[in-house]
Amino acid sequence: MTVAELAGWSLVVLAIGFALWLLVHPWHERRRQRRGAAARLTPAQQQALADIAPGLPPLTPLLRDRLADRVAAFLADTRFHGAGGFVMDEACRVAIAAQACLLRLQPDADGYPAVRDIVVYPDAFWVHHEAPDELGLVDDEPDLLAGEAWDAGRVVLSWSDVQAALEGDPVNVVVHEFAHQLDFDRPDTTGAPPMDDYREWSTVMREHFDDLRETGSPVLDPYGSENPAEFFAVAVETYVQNGADLARAHPDLYRLLDAYFGLGTAGPSRSLDSGAGSPG
Repeated sequence: MTVAELAGWSLVVLAIGFALWLLVHPWHERRRQRRGAAARLTPAQQQALADIAPGLPPLTPLLRDRLADRVAAFLADTRFHGAGGFVMDEACRVAIAAQACLLRLQPDADGYPAVRDIVVYPDAFWVHHEAPDELGLVDDEPDLLAGEAWDAGRVVLSWSDVQAALEGDPVNVVVHEFAHQLDFDRPDTTGAPPMDDYREWSTVMREHFDDLRETGSPVLDPYGSENPAEFFAVAVETYVQNGADLARAHPDLYRLLDAYFGLGTAGPSRSLDSGAGSPG
């Protein structure tokens, strides 16, 4: 067989393989979604969720039931891996899933279909990034991180930081990294979750992002001034962890986030019980 013939057959095999993938992939995704939709928490998982409830924002009975359903689907669909000597258990899985699913309690939200794997270290971990920064430079020094979100469907977390958020720390690494996953859902936008109309969102977020860069904020972490994507993630974790102070310091920003996520973290307010929020 000549080189040309071999190359031709290789292309044929690749084409057949790609065609088979196109046929099988949607079926696999539908099967995965059905499995998640049918999942229910085990008694041990229900207890683990009850144990961490005091560390979550207060929820209405409807939203508590919805959270349990979303957590069950999340656990059915997602693989968890311990790293750096960390040993995963059911309580860890539920704690991470619950905080992630706080952002997907809208009536028609479909969870995080792109997320496949969660890697958990016992503490902050070192990461060496080879991608160039905004100036085209590559830093030779590794970064010490509490969390990292990949647009290839992986989230990496520090367990000690996951626990700290449940104990009231203003930083919530799970919410922060899963806000990035919502951002990844729409590659054509940056610094926003999926939605149908971005006009108000863009105006309010841009105004507060510029303010954070120019004058700072009494409640938003300065890290949010890095770029619009980080501002979105910082704003969402502040909304979840410190909603009352966010509402006082930045009422327009709080109202925008609460209209989408509907958790009422500043206190009694409109909730998703009545269908508020409009995820795309």
